[in-house]
Amino acid sequence: MGRSERRLTLAAGKGSWQADIKLDKELATEDLVWHRVHYRFLYSSDAGGTIEGADSISEILRTPVVHVMAQQSYLSGAAAAVRVVVTDSKNEPVAGASSVRIELARPGAPSHTVFTGALNQRGTTEAQFRFLAGVTGVCSLRYIVETPIGSTDFTQAIRLEDKVSILLTTEKTGLSAGPDHSCSSAGFGPCRSSGRCRARPDL
Repeated sequence: MGRSERRLTLAAGKGSWQADIKLDKELATEDLVWHRVHYRFLYSSDAGGTIEGADSISEILRTPVVHVMAQQSYLSGAAAAVRVVVTDSKNEPVAGASSVRIELARPGAPSHTVFTGALNQRGTTEAQFRFLAGVTGVCSLRYIVETPIGSTDFTQAIRLEDKVSILLTTEKTGLSAGPDHSCSSAGFGPCRSSGRCRARPDL
């Protein structure tokens, strides 16, 4: 995939070595993390021996990870708020300026951006926005994050519902009809005849 070889003159004591390795062919990050880096240090004299090892690139490469705290259903046209947290693959904060964009995606329609904003120093933000009125059914919220160590996205399935909350208060009173008539005692339904109903205080 790639190779780098250099001859160095080492000073006494501890030191470090850094090299940029160019890949023979371009690979996506999700494919690159499955490979390993093999290193080998040889001394010019046999007395120094050989130092070598192999490390997984997934342990070396830091990639952004999106964490979302949100509901699974919302009211159409209503205000909403979600908490977005971005860390690296080792669950550590990402240093530097980062931002997030949230898009609402629905079948048969173009995506609609509902929020764009910066993350704070801890890599988090409370995104507040309002859904489109009249849009109902199964939709998706797509979170696109840009950070100094790369970009990533996360898609959350949600449901937008059109609900009207109605508080109906009723007072039920027992009823009885006159001596020659009858009526329903469950609410104020009509009597089976044209006689007048009267409330019974003893019920």
